[in-house]
Amino acid sequence: MVKRFVQNDFQRAVHFFAFAYSAQAAFYIALTQTAVFPVIAGSLFLIRICGGIIIPLSTYLVQVSTDDSIRGRVFTVYNSSYVAVMQVSHFASGQLFLKYGIATIGAIGGTASLLCGLVWSIQMRMGEFTQQP
Repeated sequence: MVKRFVQNDFQRAVHFFAFAYSAQAAFYIALTQTAVFPVIAGSLFLIRICGGIIIPLSTYLVQVSTDDSIRGRVFTVYNSSYVAVMQVSHFASGQLFLKYGIATIGAIGGTASLLCGLVWSIQMRMGEFTQQP
């Protein structure tokens, strides 16, 4: 599905990535601010949809931005660091949730992610990321 919309267009991939990243952050904020089951279920579903867009686009952007001669090594470091950071993130988030509460940490983390996505979008509008490296 992502390939159908992006069609190997670097600029389109960057736009979709920024949108999906920002949307995922907004759904995460919604998830952590409610106890209403339909909102929780819907937020989780939409977070997963966004993740299904972000992961292939992230991989695509790394792939097209890396020289052929080092692509394998870059992907090894990329995937290893992704998995390692995810585990550390889960542990740290859990500890913060226990200490400060899900709503507080969810709002802070979601807002930080949303700001990252918005900054990415602003940079695109200012001419950054206009062409494939």
